[in-house]
Amino acid sequence: MDLVVGAVVGSGIAAHAAELGGADFLLAINAGRLRNMGAPSIASTLPTHDADTISIDVAMREILPRAQVPVFLGVNCWGQAGDPAAPGRRARELGFAGVVNFPPVMLLSASLREVLATVGIGAETEIAILRAAQDLGLQSLYYCGSAEEARRAAEAGLRNILYNFGWNVGGRLGHEARMSLEEAGAIAHSIGRLIKRVDPSIRFFLEGGPIDTSDDLAHVALHAPIDGYVGGSTLDRLPFEASVANRIAGYKQAGEARRQIVAGDQEVLDWSRPFGFVGRAPCLIAFLKTLRKMCASAHPLRVVCESGLDDGPVIGALSKGAGEAVRIVDAAQESLASHAVRRLLGHQRGDLTTLGLLTDPTTRVVVLRNAHLIPKGGQRRLAMRLRRETVAHPKTRASLKLTARLVVIDEGGGDAAALVPELSALLEGWTVTYPPVRARSADIVELIEARMAGVGRPPRQVPRFSAAAVQVLRGHLWAANDLEIDRVVGVMTSLGHDGELSPEDVRGIIGNAAGALAGATVLDAKTRLIDALWRNGFHRGKTAAALGISRKTLYNRMRRYGVTG
Repeated sequence: MDLVVGAVVGSGIAAHAAELGGADFLLAINAGRLRNMGAPSIASTLPTHDADTISIDVAMREILPRAQVPVFLGVNCWGQAGDPAAPGRRARELGFAGVVNFPPVMLLSASLREVLATVGIGAETEIAILRAAQDLGLQSLYYCGSAEEARRAAEAGLRNILYNFGWNVGGRLGHEARMSLEEAGAIAHSIGRLIKRVDPSIRFFLEGGPIDTSDDLAHVALHAPIDGYVGGSTLDRLPFEASVANRIAGYKQAGEARRQIVAGDQEVLDWSRPFGFVGRAPCLIAFLKTLRKMCASAHPLRVVCESGLDDGPVIGALSKGAGEAVRIVDAAQESLASHAVRRLLGHQRGDLTTLGLLTDPTTRVVVLRNAHLIPKGGQRRLAMRLRRETVAHPKTRASLKLTARLVVIDEGGGDAAALVPELSALLEGWTVTYPPVRARSADIVELIEARMAGVGRPPRQVPRFSAAAVQVLRGHLWAANDLEIDRVVGVMTSLGHDGELSPEDVRGIIGNAAGALAGATVLDAKTRLIDALWRNGFHRGKTAAALGISRKTLYNRMRRYGVTG
């Protein structure tokens, strides 16, 4: 059975779109209009305007003249005094099909609700006004925020009761999630059963909180006896933000098609692909042109690349793809930094003669990391031998020619300052700088897709990014470069995203990657309890058995953690 769907609208175009989508009824309330004006939903409760005036004005000018479905008028019950039927009579005279208590007292703090109740304009007044409207032949929809309020409304005979989980999550003006979908489902299950016990014919609706998408609603509705859903921010602010943001981002990105790859650029890109380079950003093309020229020489080379950058493609190009002919020496990993020079040039220890990697005929490229840690004497010796292109045999002292190329990896450019002048002079003019990821932001989607393919995800399983999501990716700093991309891909793989990713999805993925958690979360006791209830359809006996505890212990834990259902 399809759910009944109500739509909060704040303009004529929103009402038109809601009807096209099949909305069963519309709500003309001040929150809808304020969201259309760019304000957050919470502004609907602030003493900055008359809520009834705003609701009636937009409804009479833009919504009622176009609507073919019932329209409910928002009634600010806090400002009503005297006859509870007066708001209903006015709504009927204006042509509305029903009334809704909005802004409702349930959106206020507990202390404010108590104050309003003591002066006779609390939840009881809202229920009385809606009941009077029903007696006039109008429909009513009651916003509540607790089981007690829902029970009172049901016992008063209200026909439509909506439980609101609070302000919606998501979007630029959305709130942080305060509960999981499972917690929302447990609450809806409990309140729905309470209402249906009073009168099974009462229609029970949900709105707000963690429910953003239709999948979220379906998840909550799995065990909750709901009859419908009312969309506020989820039907106006969130779709509008996403739609306009995607359109504008798409228009901006369309300009990239004008940049043609000239023949020379395409040639160097084709040359670079077998080594693992990805992208076609101008700075990358410029780097590749320089690197290609450097590959034609055997002169020692310094490669500047920020921490976290994958220098594998650079080394692959310099070794001409012969990975087995590459040796790596990291001065930071040697037992003594001075031993790095011994590995490079060779040494004699007793009767044992060890030739250096730079004279090894099977080695094409030697990668030296953290050269700045090598003692100055060792650096000077290395510079001298590199300049002469020979080294003495450790035992016979015969002259040996250096046959392998030395590539000094400088992470961030700071290493050069710690090198002795002799070594710095040797590398001067023989330095290339690998562009960081942030300088290649136009290539970020291609970089992520390449990493996804590298972990075995076929193209059809690689998530798509909306145009606005691409803008988020391009605007991110990527401080950890390829390492951060790897973490993002890890999070995406673990979460199993499919379909199109929104800006909010991307921000969440980047946030998880920054925490280096990649989906590995630890469930606390309350979450485990809710999860077990959910998986067992809130059946107490089955839940207790699944947790390996008695029913009494289960009830005690539910009371301790405030879990209903």
